[in-house]
Amino acid sequence: MDAEASVARTGAPSFTRTFTITVGLQQSLALNIHEPSITADNLGFKTWLSSFSLANRLKGFSSLLPWGSKKRLHALELGAGTGLLGMAAAAIWKDVDVHLTDASNIVENLKANVEANRQAISFARWGKRPPRNERDGWITTGVLDWEEESKDSSARPPAIPCSGKYDQVGHDRERDRYDVILAADTVYGAEHPRLMVEMFNKYLDIDNPHVLVIVEAVIRPGYTKESQEFSERMHNAGFCVLRDGGDTGYDDWGTPRHYELEAQDCDDRPNVVCSWAVWTRGSLDSENPTEMTR
Repeated sequence: MDAEASVARTGAPSFTRTFTITVGLQQSLALNIHEPSITADNLGFKTWLSSFSLANRLKGFSSLLPWGSKKRLHALELGAGTGLLGMAAAAIWKDVDVHLTDASNIVENLKANVEANRQAISFARWGKRPPRNERDGWITTGVLDWEEESKDSSARPPAIPCSGKYDQVGHDRERDRYDVILAADTVYGAEHPRLMVEMFNKYLDIDNPHVLVIVEAVIRPGYTKESQEFSERMHNAGFCVLRDGGDTGYDDWGTPRHYELEAQDCDDRPNVVCSWAVWTRGSLDSENPTEMTR
């Protein structure tokens, strides 16, 4: 069944609102998200419907995480915007470090949102403050410019420094790849399909055959070509769809309000359809990634 959600946002002055995410059985997390005034040049200041919808699906994807013999996984979010999706992942997926990234003009607000919600995320993740032996790098933010990264085959995205044997991107110095990549509503330009797949190839762990790419996007008539190109490039890069589906909701530009899983009084607002997919690089005929649990 499609999840339904509603959202409203204008290009008016900035404000802060609360989003409620399902993080467990009869357990939810309230995240306070600051959204500066947006223009066409900083769309990352808006919390998009696809981020909210995908955040509420993450718990159901827990069984797909490619643990194998690993005790810790590393997730990267591309185009994190206001941080809702990545923060939800950090709260829901215990022992998964999450690194949220976006363009340089977006990251300051992204980092502020993460710090404002760090305690709430921590309690959802552990039921208490981080254990004493838990390092600082379980949720970090940093700049990742897709175009610059595409030009530079060796660069890594910077982040909040971490302690111990963990480097500036929040994962083992012996590793330079991620097990999971998240992205919501990141294909809305002609170059985005190519750049996204390049980022997946660059930052996914080549030694893990069951890495995951989890994406969701609003289905927009004007971007059918980009969506098709993204799917084609993913298949050409050796990825296949493990699970997929759709969400419906409401995303207008009116008075700020909360997202709601059950849309109410939304008849006067345009219905929005989102498409989500979980991609993996492993063959569906090989070992089942759902069995790669701890």
